[in-house]
Amino acid sequence: MNKGTYTLTEKGAQLIITMTPEMNEAPDSRYPFLSQWDDGHQVTFKGLDYRNYANRTNGDCGPASLASLIWYHTQFRPTVNETGLACGQPTGGDGSYWTNYGQLRAGAISYGVTIATRSPYLPPQLDMDLIRAELADGRPVIALYHYGALAQELRRFPNAVKNQSPFKGTHWSLVVKMDDEYAYVNDPNYRRDRRSDGDYRPIPIPAFDAAMRRVPESAYCSMPYQGLILRP
Repeated sequence: MNKGTYTLTEKGAQLIITMTPEMNEAPDSRYPFLSQWDDGHQVTFKGLDYRNYANRTNGDCGPASLASLIWYHTQFRPTVNETGLACGQPTGGDGSYWTNYGQLRAGAISYGVTIATRSPYLPPQLDMDLIRAELADGRPVIALYHYGALAQELRRFPNAVKNQSPFKGTHWSLVVKMDDEYAYVNDPNYRRDRRSDGDYRPIPIPAFDAAMRRVPESAYCSMPYQGLILRP
């Protein structure tokens, strides 16, 4: 039976039953969740089963976020490892290879997808308003934020999903939805018994906004509010 809200309206001698569906999205309408720590994990997408493999390092968050976008918007189903190779990353790295903007753009193009950099250098910067506008147009956003700063900010939200990893550097995630309270991200930095916590992870908007603003606290990142947006 479909779940939802049912409203009874009296119209003369007739009762009209109106159903308002739940806002939860059907599984096949969601972006697939691919962890940067997967080693053959089965992922079901659009009724078919696939196996995901990754380098399993802290440097795989960019390829994992891009792979999720590619799965949803194309007919391709690359593993995180394959997407990393398309971005010019080596297989079996030690985590010292971080995927930059140019590499993510190149990897996306190889699968027929165009993504563009947004930052304070290229107004409008990738702030909450631009992310919300992109999502309203059906375009996900690959956002860069400070993972250690997010852990600190979430102390103010005791019921929020906490980071599994103690990693304290910058981190890529795919932002797939936003409402008045939360930014929902496919956060690839979850594994094993907490893997599902990264799938559509709800992050309170004040904490997510602060984590994007605090990106310059990490080495080699001088600007806040950076990321990539999908172009038609």
